[in-house]
Amino acid sequence: MQVQLADNAEFSYRIERSAKRRTVSIQIDAGEVIVRAPKNADELWISGWVHSKADWIYPRLCRQRDHLDAHRINLNSGHIRLFGEEYRLEHSAKVLTPVERIDQRRKIVWVGGRDSFADAERLELRLKRLLREAAKPLLTGMTLDIANQIGLVPKSVNVRHYKRKWGQCSSAKEVTLNWRILHLPSTIQAYVIVHELCHLQQMNHSARFWALVERYCPDYRASREQLKHYGAFLLW
Repeated sequence: MQVQLADNAEFSYRIERSAKRRTVSIQIDAGEVIVRAPKNADELWISGWVHSKADWIYPRLCRQRDHLDAHRINLNSGHIRLFGEEYRLEHSAKVLTPVERIDQRRKIVWVGGRDSFADAERLELRLKRLLREAAKPLLTGMTLDIANQIGLVPKSVNVRHYKRKWGQCSSAKEVTLNWRILHLPSTIQAYVIVHELCHLQQMNHSARFWALVERYCPDYRASREQLKHYGAFLLW
């Protein structure tokens, strides 16, 4: 569905219906406007409702798309952002562990297979595999260091592939992190980890939970806001 604004700007939206839903809501996610509605909601009414919210939707949609563009992965550039900084992609025929392939001193990622540089799809697959394997020891070590500092220690730390979230904490006291956290600046990495560790005490997002996060991460509000700018890293 399309919305035309008075200044000739426009945006489209997608409707997702659910039999369990009783109200209509708007979500702006990955540069897309999603309208969640009850199964039997009238489409014409939904269209009018979305038009009435256009002045609220459009600027937020534009800001999110700007953030996505600013942090989108472009391997043709020969660079990738890790720990919030630009790393150069270089070929290496040496046998290196995934962690060794990320040279944090010289800001280089050593990628095996010279032929992969000529094939964008192959390069992406190799780089993702490298980063996922490197993330396991790096993020596990980082999490356990923070956990021991603040006294909230999980039963286990796992690193997995997610497309919509940075991490989670289960009722079994297991923390699981998205390997893409490697892309984030260190302060925001710490915030994400503290956030999940605090769920060991508070399995919710209540006032008590946020007070706990603030105790260990006093600037969490700034980090939480900045994290919204890095959504492009979840999409590649």
